[in-house]
Amino acid sequence: MFFLLISATTFAQTTYYVNNSAVGNDGRNGLSATIPSPDDGVTGPKKTIGGAQGALSAAVAGDVIVVASTGIIYNAATGEPNPIDVTKKITFQSTGGTPDIGVVFKVNTGALANKVTFSSGSFTMSGGLTLTAGELVNSSGLITVKATTIIVVAIVTTTKVTGQLLYSGSVNFNYTAVYTTADEYPNSGTIGNFTTAGVAVTLKTSTVTISEAVLTTGSTLNLGGNTLSLATSTANRIHAIGGNVTNGTLAFSATGNTARTHTVNGAFAVPTVTVTGSGTNPHILALTGLTAIT
Repeated sequence: MFFLLISATTFAQTTYYVNNSAVGNDGRNGLSATIPSPDDGVTGPKKTIGGAQGALSAAVAGDVIVVASTGIIYNAATGEPNPIDVTKKITFQSTGGTPDIGVVFKVNTGALANKVTFSSGSFTMSGGLTLTAGELVNSSGLITVKATTIIVVAIVTTTKVTGQLLYSGSVNFNYTAVYTTADEYPNSGTIGNFTTAGVAVTLKTSTVTISEAVLTTGSTLNLGGNTLSLATSTANRIHAIGGNVTNGTLAFSATGNTARTHTVNGAFAVPTVTVTGSGTNPHILALTGLTAIT
């Protein structure tokens, strides 16, 4: 007679707490949001998310990091590295408000299966977001990217955002890998500079305006059947086209009483182009070197 013995292995999930005020200290264990009384010199929150002895250093894959909102930006002045390089599967939560991460937050876990999940509370990212490898799960729209740059370094089977990001201020987008925009890119509203570096990019269904900024492409740009608007009122804008722009409309506009010029440079084809303007002086759209308007 044979008996089959099956043993189950369980993995404990540890929660680490971060507080960048005077309460936090990377010399503490991070296992409590508060310092006990009497103080044992060990228990209490970490000061940094990504410092050499911060919460990410202490955590292992699958752990939770709870970040306190203290009114102080999490940046170099509070000991954060630039970037905060998240290389393992981690869940982030916030407490006490909306902490502001003022350095680049880099998703770099190696594979989509290794998710960086924001599961509760809310966060502001004012220092930048870089998607290198891994999935950023933005549950219930908890992340607001504020007046900074989102960089997509790898293809969608390597890195992506799940759950639409929110935006505040002028946010730039920079794609350095072949990509179809998704939840890292807005569905509507205004953005800053839109840049692609020698790679083909396709826009998802969206109604977006590049406002007081420029379009720079290093390869083909498929507008996805959308109208991509480019608006200025404060300065002349020079847009550089490094590949054919297809499948949609480029809608240029200029407003204000000072004459403004949109210049489009590049020996490539563009799709339907429209121009509108308002003000007491005429505005100009200068198309330089383009091979066709299709």
